[in-house]
Amino acid sequence: MRGSQTGSALVETAVALPIILLLVFSAFQVLFLITAGILVDQAAHEAARTAAVHDDPELPKGRAQRLLSGLPSGPGFLASAPEYEIEYGGTAVTVRVTVVISMLPFVKQAYQGAGGRGTVSISAKARARRGPQP
Repeated sequence: MRGSQTGSALVETAVALPIILLLVFSAFQVLFLITAGILVDQAAHEAARTAAVHDDPELPKGRAQRLLSGLPSGPGFLASAPEYEIEYGGTAVTVRVTVVISMLPFVKQAYQGAGGRGTVSISAKARARRGPQP
């Protein structure tokens, strides 16, 4: 009788472990997506503030890149380099920052099985007023 209990515990563990791992990795992926979203939003706002003061488009990009440099790249993280769009208007400047996040391999398989692409695009747009230009 003792042998059958050990065998059933092993079978229960074998059935439950993939589900538990999927939940743990999914939670990790969601937390990373939330963190990336906050950083992208902050990067867009900082870039817009910088672009409102300086006409050189490289300065706001550099400011945003410094904020986004904390995001790791690789499976489950950044899939490509961030993209920046800067539009100078008469009295305002608009900045859009976009990053593409790839899913963790284990989560990606489940996500693609449900019809997903395996990547998530996070974009933030910020606008700042420009002061009088000399």
